[in-house]
Amino acid sequence: MNSPLRYALTVAAILGTLALIVLSRLPMLPAPAAEPQATLGRPHIEAAQAGQNLPG
Repeated sequence: MNSPLRYALTVAAILGTLALIVLSRLPMLPAPAAEPQATLGRPHIEAAQAGQNLPG
């Protein structure tokens, strides 16, 4: 295999691998950030607005 073709295939393989890694992590990134707000933050905010105290 000649050098320019080998270089192009190597760069394409590296970029493709990085793209797969990023795309596989994208669905997992927002879930941990959104979950504590939905489960923990919301009842405390609503209770504080209503003037109630929740344990914790």
